[in-house]
Amino acid sequence: MKVLKDFDNRLCCRNEYVIEVNHLNNKTPGKEEIKKKVAEMTGNSENVVSVEGTFTKYGFGRSMVHAYVYDNEESFKKFEVVNKRNNGKEKKGKEQTAQ
Repeated sequence: MKVLKDFDNRLCCRNEYVIEVNHLNNKTPGKEEIKKKVAEMTGNSENVVSVEGTFTKYGFGRSMVHAYVYDNEESFKKFEVVNKRNNGKEKKGKEQTAQ
């Protein structure tokens, strides 16, 4: 992993990174794997890391990752929309609609 761009966004209480990930002869790494590596690289917990996207060009074995590392969990919850799928909590059955 190589950091190409590091931007300190104080308005949103986060650091924004553009990272190059080399994965020649391997599949593109998933969000959880990248999240762990970014957390290790920055010295923060995984709870404050958000991977916005992984962009891969076919055949190059190299991806660009856009990630945000927040200062604390409070600002993470304020700016990030976390859906149930990301938390590992799946819905069971249909939700009842109010009539």
